[in-house]
Amino acid sequence: MKYLLAAFDVPSSALIEKNALPDKGEEVPALFSRDVVLFPRMQIALVLGEERGKSAISRALHENHLVAFVPADYEREREGIGVLTLVVSSEQTLKGLRVDLRGLWRVRVKNPLGLSSGPLVMVQKLAEEEEAPGDYVVSLMRVHAQLEEFRKLIPDIPEEITTLLQSAKSASELSDLCAMSPTLSHDERIELLSTLDPGQRLVMLSRHFDRELELLKTMVDAKPIPECEICADLADKAFDSDQSERAEAIVELLNHMVGSHTAELLNVLAEKYGPAFMKRRSLR
Repeated sequence: MKYLLAAFDVPSSALIEKNALPDKGEEVPALFSRDVVLFPRMQIALVLGEERGKSAISRALHENHLVAFVPADYEREREGIGVLTLVVSSEQTLKGLRVDLRGLWRVRVKNPLGLSSGPLVMVQKLAEEEEAPGDYVVSLMRVHAQLEEFRKLIPDIPEEITTLLQSAKSASELSDLCAMSPTLSHDERIELLSTLDPGQRLVMLSRHFDRELELLKTMVDAKPIPECEICADLADKAFDSDQSERAEAIVELLNHMVGSHTAELLNVLAEKYGPAFMKRRSLR
């Protein structure tokens, strides 16, 4: 994952205590991100290398500890959807400025000259649709049931994550927490961020989880590579082929292994090349 879950001590802030923004909005520094899409209730740690990001954090710490965390997708627009974010702490490291952030509320972010034209943007809190008693119950139950299936199929999911998800009782809370799923694409996260109806967000997530569970069950049910008859037949075909046909036979074997034994193949690659790969990444 590109971010870390954490728990922080939150500084006092009248704005946070009121859980509201002035009617006319509030001007705060903008922090743009190309990779991470932050959601309300999400707590992350990031390392910032660009001077613009460092400047935004510095300004926030000298004022009210608030920044607008905005996907870079909106950077060239006059307005977009972001999250009003609390800067909990910062620390300079050898790799850059490490910041601990907590997402507060969805906000509409505006600047008539373009969001990236200056250090400040205007933010206005976006009100989510009210959740009446009984609303979204079916969707809540379905997503919780899907999460339980994931827990059974992937028993090494950290307990703190499963506990956090199980404790979510509202559609708004559960949908924003589920948006941390590493299987979601960047575009899917942007769509979830911009969808104000929490029930609709749950429906979107439930459809995504259905696809992921189907794929996961297929992988779990698949025989191990050494026991797979298709693998054995394709390997025999590759070994028995003439030199001119061998490459095509090997490609057919590899395509089958990638499609039917993805997890096992990744484990083999990680075991052989993982340490060397991680060493190279740490030197960047």
